[in-house]
Amino acid sequence: MAVSKRKAGGGVSVRIDISGVEEIRAALKRVGEGTRKRVIREGMAVGMDLVTKAARDLAPIRSGRLFKAIKTSVRKPKSKWKFIVQTRVGKLGLYKGKTFYGAFQEFGTKFMRPHPFLGPAKDREQLRAAATAREAILQGVENEVIAAAFKKTSLGKLQTRWNRVSRASSKIAKRSQRVVRKTSRVTKRATKTVRKRYRSGSRAVTRQTKSVRRSALRTVKTVRKATVKRVKAVRKATVKQVKVIRKATTKRIRSTTKAATKRQRTTTKAVRRLYKATAKAKTTLQKRVRKILNPGRKRRRR
Repeated sequence: MAVSKRKAGGGVSVRIDISGVEEIRAALKRVGEGTRKRVIREGMAVGMDLVTKAARDLAPIRSGRLFKAIKTSVRKPKSKWKFIVQTRVGKLGLYKGKTFYGAFQEFGTKFMRPHPFLGPAKDREQLRAAATAREAILQGVENEVIAAAFKKTSLGKLQTRWNRVSRASSKIAKRSQRVVRKTSRVTKRATKTVRKRYRSGSRAVTRQTKSVRRSALRTVKTVRKATVKRVKAVRKATVKQVKVIRKATTKRIRSTTKAATKRQRTTTKAVRRLYKATAKAKTTLQKRVRKILNPGRKRRRR
């Protein structure tokens, strides 16, 4: 068993050397090479399922994505008697894919402590996984021998024919599915191209409208600035004219008020003089009238 500690990809792997087990080797000689590889692969996967189950039990669960990503994967054989089965986090392994953070949970980082689940599962289920894999391989060989013997019978021949027909029908169905997928891909690509062209056209239109808007805004700003300058100049001119008119009107009002006050003073002086003259004439007339009315009357001396 080996755990890739700081390497991207991979996972916990179990290596069982089948060449060392004479019982399994002798049993595998009873079947062909193709079935031999399939039986070994399936038996190793059965044994490794125990490690994956233990890893799922030990894995931290928050959203459930890491729990679902822990799966068993069988690598290609390096020789006739050696196969490698791995428990991976996702299809790509550690530090890769959507569940790349599984490596952070396994080994930890400088910001968090490690919460290992692959290593402890390997340590706990290694021997049991190897034993179950060997048993599964032996059982698979027996099943294949029984199936080969059953194929030679009449019922087995009928079943093989039925299997051939079903395989042919499944192939036809698969081909039809492939055709449907290809047509769907073509339609998707066509729709994508149409969407891209539509988006490019809409983008060009939006760019043109934006440029037109910007130019219009610039012209509006320039016109506003010119109008504001003109309004300010007109205001300044009107303010100056108003000040000049105010000064002239205030001067005229002051001159007219001064002339009016002078005339009023002269008229009041003339009225006072006339009043004094009339008062004197009245007193003189009264005296004359008294003398005329009382000529013999003399004044008393004081």
